[in-house]
Amino acid sequence: MYNDWGSRSSRQAAQPYATGGRPHISPPITSQLRPISLPSLPCTGPRLHRLLRYAAHPRIAYDLRRSPSRAQALSGRLDWIYEPATFPSSLSLTLVCTILPEQIIVFPSCRGYDYVTLNDVLSAVHEEYQRAEPQAADVGITVTESIPILFSSHSMASARYMWAGLSDYVAPGTWLLHIEEPH
Repeated sequence: MYNDWGSRSSRQAAQPYATGGRPHISPPITSQLRPISLPSLPCTGPRLHRLLRYAAHPRIAYDLRRSPSRAQALSGRLDWIYEPATFPSSLSLTLVCTILPEQIIVFPSCRGYDYVTLNDVLSAVHEEYQRAEPQAADVGITVTESIPILFSSHSMASARYMWAGLSDYVAPGTWLLHIEEPH
């Protein structure tokens, strides 16, 4: 079959285009290549609403000992409290805080909203903060405007009761809640 060309390997050597009609081209020498910066990877999880994000000067002024209806945002919008807590919107959020004994799982609470709102987050944090009151009551302290809660399970008195925001994931789907002393 290969009478004129000899063996198949010698035929391929004699005809450089025998393997698909294109000559074999070596890659360029790597010393000529320069690294290029690539765009950052897109965020794979939801992003927090800017008002909820942790900041040295929080965008929401809120004393956790009071009702969430008394929270004030540094935005000019009146309906900010009903905006989605994350983008894209989420059906639930999990929050953890070093001074609260339990994690907080936030679900939509308002009829007609199928996502967690800023109000849902503030209300859930307020409720969990107040739930710590029985621990304080065991040692004779009550939650008022002037007396901070004593978290006996953590063996420390806490003067922290001001909303400071949420920081990025500590685990997939879990955000870190910051509560600070008033300035």
